[in-house]
Amino acid sequence: MEFWTAVAILRRRWYIVVPGVLLTVLAAVGLVGQMKPVYQATGSMVLLQTRTDSGNPSATGTPAAPEVTTTLDPAKLNAMNQLGGVQFANLVAQAASGSTFRDNLVASGGSPTFEVKPPFGDLPVVTLTSSETSPTGAMEGYRHLVEAVQREIVDQQEKVGRLGALPWEGFESITPTEATPQGGARTKAMIMVVAVGALLTLGEAFIVDSMANARKRRRPQGMVTLISNSWTPLDDVAELDFDDPEARGRPATR
Repeated sequence: MEFWTAVAILRRRWYIVVPGVLLTVLAAVGLVGQMKPVYQATGSMVLLQTRTDSGNPSATGTPAAPEVTTTLDPAKLNAMNQLGGVQFANLVAQAASGSTFRDNLVASGGSPTFEVKPPFGDLPVVTLTSSETSPTGAMEGYRHLVEAVQREIVDQQEKVGRLGALPWEGFESITPTEATPQGGARTKAMIMVVAVGALLTLGEAFIVDSMANARKRRRPQGMVTLISNSWTPLDDVAELDFDDPEARGRPATR
């Protein structure tokens, strides 16, 4: 269908297009007005290896070599010891995406809407995001998320008895000072409503116009008897617009 043909159809069926546009705008405004604002608190945590024992410094001031204690599976412990910072950070982020982590976080008072992004690049840094419908809730949820990730770091090492060596710990590298409002959800909802409304309005206009044209093509064939009895000239019949109420009510002329 050509562009100007479509424009002509929309002009003819303005009584469908105008109400459709108005209803779409009202629906979009109503939906966005009912949506609660979303606030996000975002920060980051770096994973570093630290010592938990005091150690006996040597004469050069270098701490004594740590001992690795094995309380569980030696194979798992060996694999854990060989992990670098980025690999271990990925392991923690993967565990944070599970249902067990989410349930524990919510039970401790955290927000169910959160994200722990794995490292991007060569640094063992995970990005933490907590979302809530109020700035205070987002900040509180972020604090609970930080504590939950730190517990997960410990849990992952306790599973293989890794804490007796050089344990990994999480330290906040970027701490949010306030939660920021997010308008992305509202924008997406408005775009979706407008798109659906436009498709429905255009579809109805084109369907009605197509049905009217089909009815117009059929009517002259079914009115041969009427034409012959009314002595309406054939030229006048061809020019009649059967969708025009005035044309249907116009008396036949000889």
